Amino acid sequence: MPKTTLSRYSELAMTVHVLYRQDEDTWVATSPEIARWTVVADTYAEAHRLAEEGVRFALDREDVTVEHYVPAGTAVAA
Repeated sequence: MPKTTLSRYSELAMTVHVLYRQDEDTWVATSPEIARWTVVADTYAEAHRLAEEGVRFALDREDVTVEHYVPAGTAVAA
């Protein structure tokens, strides 16, 4: 279940954490807040874009803050 916190405007805001890993030739993104949700892409930039869109689609809402986490030491090309 996604974490919900009160924003300064007293609305429920949702934060979703997206975790990335680099496999041999693809980037994989998952989220502990969204069961059975995965993004797979050729580049980090593409995975990032798909994750931003996919989180909102999976949750059927636009008022989501997406936080992206890439393991330390992983080279990310924009």
